[in-house]
Amino acid sequence: MIVSPLCARADDPATADKPAEKKTEQPASSAKPSKPMVEIKDTSASDPLSRMAIDPDSAEGKAIAKFNRERRELEKKLLQIRYKYFRAQVAKVRREGIEKLADFNQPDQYATLINTFEGQGDDVEDALLDMFAANASDRGDAAIAWCAIFGKRDGLREMATQKLGKRLSVQAKVPARVMQVLIGGLRSGNDAEVINAANLAGALSIFDAIPFLIPAQVGQSAATPDRQGDLAWIAIGKQYAYVADLNPIVSDNAVAFDPVPGVVTEGALLRIQDAVVTTVYRGDVQIVLKRLGGDYTGQPVPELGFNMKKWWDWYREEVVPQRAAREKLEREAAAKEAAGRKK
Repeated sequence: MIVSPLCARADDPATADKPAEKKTEQPASSAKPSKPMVEIKDTSASDPLSRMAIDPDSAEGKAIAKFNRERRELEKKLLQIRYKYFRAQVAKVRREGIEKLADFNQPDQYATLINTFEGQGDDVEDALLDMFAANASDRGDAAIAWCAIFGKRDGLREMATQKLGKRLSVQAKVPARVMQVLIGGLRSGNDAEVINAANLAGALSIFDAIPFLIPAQVGQSAATPDRQGDLAWIAIGKQYAYVADLNPIVSDNAVAFDPVPGVVTEGALLRIQDAVVTTVYRGDVQIVLKRLGGDYTGQPVPELGFNMKKWWDWYREEVVPQRAAREKLEREAAAKEAAGRKK
């Protein structure tokens, strides 16, 4: 990088031989503003971060600000209900609080409801799941699936699995939003969440989860995921002493200084922040995968261990042809049904 001087020096050869130019003064009214020494250019057009930023005055920015305000207001109302009705174990008071929750039966409010009232008791959680199911929408089913996978309590996950099973039993196909939640659980870095997602797919016979169960059999996790700070560090360098401060000492007819030494280190520092990664073999996921694969193909799944190549070969040779045949039958049935309606 070359930095040019802001002012020309008197001994600069580029200006030393030039005669001084005659200066003429201009009236203040006609004087032109001096050009800045550094020209500031608008780089917003070329800066990718500035293009990604949302203008708060734009329609999108105002919509986001409105959404955040409404979410904060909703959280405040729900916290007031939780504090007023669910602190005590009085059945009558808790029933009144559960009735209040019916006023918030909006799909875009389900996530806030779960975060606020999870862990407030079986009666509250069961009422929330019933409300999601009564909504009879894919977003309500997705909220139930979220509780079945990411719920903190075993009781909540079991209730959610049962209610989601009833919802899916009256539907021809698993909703896309439910599949998104299920796939998110199978791809989670948390082993417990992966196993919960696999158990949900197995309990409800969700065959579309088979290609996502295959890679979920094997995962990696750090041995110390909750560690704060470095695992270790190595410093290689030299230390130099210097006088960092002087403390004056004054006495009768005498003055002295007490030096305060300081040390500065020059060298390299090696920080080891995460050095251990373990491979996790999830046998519970494999059990679900083998059962679903056998039910789907009608043949027992061979012992493939945790060899991903063999599993994908099995999927291409056994599952893909079965899926193609089933989809063909479904299309033919739908065409016959449509022809019968026309007659």
